[in-house]
Amino acid sequence: MLRKLKENNTNFRLLFMSDHRTLTSTRGHDSGPVPYILYDNSIDRKTGLKFSEEEAKKGEFVPGATELMSLLFKE
Repeated sequence: MLRKLKENNTNFRLLFMSDHRTLTSTRGHDSGPVPYILYDNSIDRKTGLKFSEEEAKKGEFVPGATELMSLLFKE
């Protein structure tokens, strides 16, 4: 999919996230915020952040799914 989007010079956004955190210490679900990646191929932020709970704490916090979806579909 990425290859085709790039070949066609299409601007796009992708959102990667999970529906919950699972702690390795308890192997159970946790109600804390989940990390996400919102990628827009037209913006190069060069943050160097990795996809993890610890790195997500350094990124932008979005309090709810409706706000996150608004960012995904923002013009």
